[in-house]
Amino acid sequence: LAVLPDPGDARSGRFRLHLRLGAAAPPRPDHVILLIDRSRSTTPSMHREAMAAVAGLFDALPAGLTFDAISFARKARPLLPEPQPTTPTSTPAIAWPEVHDKPARERIAAVLDAGSREQGTDLAAAMALAGQRISARKARRPLVLVLTDGMLPLGAGPGPIGQVFADSLADKQLRPDIVFVVDEPLLARSGLAPEHPVAALAAGLGARITLTTLAHLA
Repeated sequence: LAVLPDPGDARSGRFRLHLRLGAAAPPRPDHVILLIDRSRSTTPSMHREAMAAVAGLFDALPAGLTFDAISFARKARPLLPEPQPTTPTSTPAIAWPEVHDKPARERIAAVLDAGSREQGTDLAAAMALAGQRISARKARRPLVLVLTDGMLPLGAGPGPIGQVFADSLADKQLRPDIVFVVDEPLLARSGLAPEHPVAALAAGLGARITLTTLAHLA
């Protein structure tokens, strides 16, 4: 805390509070859900680079963690089928894939390759769908990774998006970790201005931000 008296008047002044931010504890999830930006502002190869980077991350995670994936642009679309509960007469359901399940990761990559980028960036719809699927998985420590170029329209703002996400969760006490992985080489070099859309959204959602170049991680 620094006290700054006004020049020539010791009875008035200002104070300045300096905050030092330490390293945040790493998330320890039991379920990871990928939200992959497929809007037209992204590069044509971003989804491939994202999946290659995710493969390296998933290979380093402990066995037993499960994952899910959603793409979003004008609409949000699940990239994996949601397992259905079994009944005494039904066949066993497909389980949520584990992070080391390479065929499942390859199926997601194939679906992304078969699709195309679209106009629009409906992050609210993607977060709502993520919340519904987190609830279906009954995850206790979910981690949401938003893989994007950072050009996310503020639209209704982080408050309404956060409310949509909270409303979609069956467990109202659950607080999933959210990380924005921003694939933008210029931002990775120059840093992120506080007024940038992704900075405002992350701050409003209580999320972390990683600035990177996915091609270098692939």
